[in-house]
Formats: sequence, C-alpha cells, structure tokens
Amino acid sequence: MWILVQLSWRFLLSLIIALFVFYIAAKPPPPNIFIKIGGIGGFRLAEGVDGSGASTKILSCNCSIDLIIENKSKLFVS
Repeated sequence: MWILVQLSWRFLLSLIIALFVFYIAAKPPPPNIFIKIGGIGGFRLAEGVDGSGASTKILSCNCSIDLIIENKSKLFVS
C-alpha cells in the first residue's frame, strides 16, 4: 500500500509540473484590438410615440466601423 501511495503522489506532482510548464510555454500574447470609425453617413433626429403612448425622441447615426484584431499566437498557425 505504501508503494502505491508513493507512486501516486510522485505521478501527480510530475503531472502538475508538466501542465504548468506547458501552460507557460503555450500561453499566447493577448490580441491587439483596434476600432476605427470608417465614416459617418449622417445623423437623424426624430420624434414619435411608442406603444404605451409616451413621446420619444430618437437619434440615429449611420456610420461604419472597422474592427481590426491582430492575433500574434504561434500555437495554432495555419
């Protein structure tokens, strides 16, 4: 029984150390995320009444947004 306990904790310790080394080696850097407004088409301010009868004011903006994501991970490169 004592031999089984010794083998068990040594295997468990080796597994934890191996997983920790793999985590450090495979940890990718965080991606860079950039948001840029491509263009603004126009603004529109409107008024109306919603379903309950309350008056509402709505401001709408027609714009395009460029979302750029730079992923520098080397682990899963195709």
